[in-house]
Amino acid sequence: MSIHNTSHTAGGTLGKPPESGSSPAKTHRQKVRVLKSLVENQGTAAHGEHQLLLKLVQAPQHISRLSKFPYLKDFEWFLSPNRQDLGRGDAMFVDKTGGKVLILELKTLHMGSSKTARTARNAARKKAKQQAAYYAAHYKRMHPQFQVFAGTCCEQLSVSLQKGDTYPQVSIL
Repeated sequence: MSIHNTSHTAGGTLGKPPESGSSPAKTHRQKVRVLKSLVENQGTAAHGEHQLLLKLVQAPQHISRLSKFPYLKDFEWFLSPNRQDLGRGDAMFVDKTGGKVLILELKTLHMGSSKTARTARNAARKKAKQQAAYYAAHYKRMHPQFQVFAGTCCEQLSVSLQKGDTYPQVSIL
């Protein structure tokens, strides 16, 4: 996973900044409940990025770069509520104060060994970096009061963490 410095409405806030009346921890708990429900209701058909995000929020202390941004603020959020054509970010995390925002772009990768699979993985990683930088820059323009970082998490998805599994890697751009 990479992090760089710089909704589908299940996420709910459509790219709005953290609200002053709601603590980051409270918002995090609400978003995690929605995410868990979404993944559980979809069962095996659950979107791979939702499953990957659930892995991230269930064990942030094991992911060193994510430990600075422990709270999920939103997921599947639109860059602009009135301009859905601008795109939809995968995940938004905030620090304990709510003043620093991490825009995280998620990609699940096919781990085949063929040349086509390797090429597709490299293209997905490159696209994730471009999207994360774009979403972070756009969010910063909309909300200049926040310190905004961009990041990626591109991983093969295993549905649950088993003993010996590694945690997803987060990269900050």
